[in-house]
Parts: sequence; C-alpha cells; structure tokens
Amino acid sequence: MNRRLEEALKGFRRGLKEIDEGKCEVNFSGSRRNKGCICDEEAGQIAKKLVSNTTLKVLDLFANYIGDVGVVHLGQALQGNNTLASLRLGANQIGSAGAEQLALALLPSCALSSLFLSYNQIGDAGAVHFGRALQHTCTLTSLHLNGNQIGDVGAEHLACALQFNTTLTSLWLSGNLIGDAGAAHFGRALRHNTTLTKLSLNKNVIGASGAEHIGLGLQRNTTLLWLWLNENHMGDAGAEHLGLGLQHNTTLIMLWYVICFVVCICVSLLPGLQAVALRSFSKCFGSISYVCTCAIYCYYISLNENQ
Repeated sequence: MNRRLEEALKGFRRGLKEIDEGKCEVNFSGSRRNKGCICDEEAGQIAKKLVSNTTLKVLDLFANYIGDVGVVHLGQALQGNNTLASLRLGANQIGSAGAEQLALALLPSCALSSLFLSYNQIGDAGAVHFGRALQHTCTLTSLHLNGNQIGDVGAEHLACALQFNTTLTSLWLSGNLIGDAGAAHFGRALRHNTTLTKLSLNKNVIGASGAEHIGLGLQRNTTLLWLWLNENHMGDAGAEHLGLGLQHNTTLIMLWYVICFVVCICVSLLPGLQAVALRSFSKCFGSISYVCTCAIYCYYISLNENQ
C-alpha cells in the first residue's frame, strides 16, 4: 500500500471516529489533484452513522470517488437526519441518479441548507430533479451546481422553480452549457423571485438574446444583489440590453459598484481614474467592446447622479 493511500485511509478512520465523538464538522475531503480514498462503500459507512447522528452539522466529502451508489446511501440517510446543515460533494463521480436521490432528500424535515455538488456529471436530468424539489418547501438556501454539463433543459426547470421557491438565496451555475434559451427562463424567473440574492451564470454560452431577457428580468427584480455573467458570448448588443435593464434596477447597481467598479466609487473625486474603471468593467464582461463599456458605465453614473 502506497504512503498516500495509507494516510488517506487513516484520515477516513479518524473521520468516522470524530462522527462517533459528536463533532459538529467532519472533513473527508481530498483535492482535485489528489483525491481522497472514499468510494461508494465508504460513503455507505458514513451514511449509516448519519441516520442516528444528532450533532454533525457540516460534512465535507469534496474530491473523492463517490458515485451514484454511494450517494443513494447518503440521500437515504439524510431523510432520517434533521441536523446536518451543509454537505459538500463536489468533484466526485455523481450522475443524474445520484442527483435524484439527493433531491428526494430535500424534504421539509431535512435540515440541509447548503449543498455543494459542483464538478460532477448530473447533466440536464439531474438539474430537472433539483428543479422539481425546489418547487416544494425545503430548507435549502444555497445550491452549487457549477461544472455539471447542465444545458437549457436543466436551466428551464431550475429557473421555473425560482418562481415558486421562497428559501433559496444562492444558485451557482458557472461553467455549464446554458445558452440563450436557458437565460430567457432565468430572465422570466427574476421578474417573480423575491428571495434570490446571488446568481452565477458565468462561463456559459449565453448570447445577446439571453442577455436581453436577463436585462428585462433585472428591470422588475428588487432582491438580486450579485450577478455573474462574465465569460459568455453576449457581445456589444448583449451589453446594451444589460445596460437598459440596469437603468431600472437600484438593487444590483450598488453592489456591482463594489464588485466590478471599486475604482468607480472614487471617479467623481479623481477623474483620472475613469479609464481604469472602464477597463475593469470591460474585463469583467470579456467580449464587450470598450465603446459599449463606456455606454453602460454612463448609465451607472447618470443613474447615481439622479438618486
């Protein structure tokens, strides 16, 4: 047995002991370069302990080899556990079947508030299961689905759920395959949702048409604070649509000054920093030209002056 595997197995046994000792947080994680040793069988052993556990609040299983079989065990255990609040299962080997079991576990009696499932392979089918679960009462406030091969079909079901869900505050969908059709559904969801404060759609394939729908959604939304749209394919036309949307949105603007335009806060005092601020804005949106960047920047400045 090589030394790294031996150390990983020691860590696994130590983690099981910590659960038995009543620890509130237990870490079984590896890294994306050096994964842990937990496979489906080990996940089953952890699940057995969760059924009767009343102290564990955070369980970190990031970067292991857990597949759908192991997640079935964990999902079933969650249905009988009303203590665990945060579950990290990112960078494993979980597909749509595992996602279905986790979605079924999100019952009103489940205490889970944060689920990290990024960098798996749940696809559209897995996203559909979560979309259905989120339409019903649950305690989940943060759902991480970055890098999961989710396309427009999965985006449609997740966006539809946002129109009914009243608990989710953060939805992370970076690095998926969401295009204009999926973005249009999120645009419509933003008109009706009153709880979501963070939405990550960066590193997808959203174009100008999708940006137009998101811009229209922003005109009606009053709760979203953080919105990531960088590294898409919106171009100048998409930027114009977003700029028009931001003219009528006073919630997102203030925080976007903090996120993307820290320099802009000082523009009125130090006009020489204007060019730096514009370059920062352009970098944030990637493909947007400098001219269109100036246009949206002017929207911000003019609106700020009118307040």
